[in-house]
Amino acid sequence: MKKVWFLGLLAAAFLAACSDNDDNGGDEVKPGGGQVESPYLPQRIVQVKVFKDGEKSDSVCYYYDTRGRVSLVEPYKLGMYDDWDLSSRDAFWYFEDYLIEDDAIFFYNIQNGKVVTGYDYNRDKVKYEYEGDYLQSLQVISTFVSYREDIDTLMMDFSFLKDNLERYTMDKNDHRFQVVFEYGNHANMLNIDMFYFLMRYVFYFHDLSGEVFWGNNYHYGECEEDFLYPWLLGIAGERSACLPESMEVTRSDGDDKETRAYTCKYTMKGEYVSEMAILDAVGKEAYRLVFTYEE
Repeated sequence: MKKVWFLGLLAAAFLAACSDNDDNGGDEVKPGGGQVESPYLPQRIVQVKVFKDGEKSDSVCYYYDTRGRVSLVEPYKLGMYDDWDLSSRDAFWYFEDYLIEDDAIFFYNIQNGKVVTGYDYNRDKVKYEYEGDYLQSLQVISTFVSYREDIDTLMMDFSFLKDNLERYTMDKNDHRFQVVFEYGNHANMLNIDMFYFLMRYVFYFHDLSGEVFWGNNYHYGECEEDFLYPWLLGIAGERSACLPESMEVTRSDGDDKETRAYTCKYTMKGEYVSEMAILDAVGKEAYRLVFTYEE
């Protein structure tokens, strides 16, 4: 029943799109095309390559609609046959007060330019709460309980100070993952919020938090990326004004607790970040993100 309701809602959305093409942001354009409606740097990110411990681990391309909004995310699949993974593409459809990610059929409610709720027709509900223009908390409630009686809840809290994210925490049961940031003078002016890349490639889906929450062999499910997309799409409230210079990461699992220190090193090309390296306490590179922009 829930799936039928959601598919009906999706069909209604597409009918609305046909009657109002100006509001539909689904038109895909190649890098370099379209009108950017953004207060940030005009050249948009078209590809990000991620290296972990010196080895390439991810590569993703980003495409935009005629209004400069992300309309398609296309990952590169690493394996026996390195190729673009069309099955993992995510396309986005924009409307006045909601947004749809079509692959997982994830629906976002938007008020005053900020996401307030997200729904997966299959199992997840996400609640976003704000203090002024800044995101204060995110709650993921998993209602897929066919094989268990409990309902999993994942909490994320965000604390801002002087226009920057000072502390980010993620809690689930007795597990906690916390990052405390310190900032320098690099402005966070890329067209996509840098925090999205930190969340997507470093904090949530890789070993910095995975060892605590899901074990060393944890591999995220695609549906779990959907509640992070608001940072990619610019609907998660006001972003940090600057880029982080250092991060103190604390992971706790019951009575076990560990703290690690990281620094961020940026390679600039004019006003643009061409690379961001995340170094551990002894200066060894843990992660490196390489950015390519439209010409």
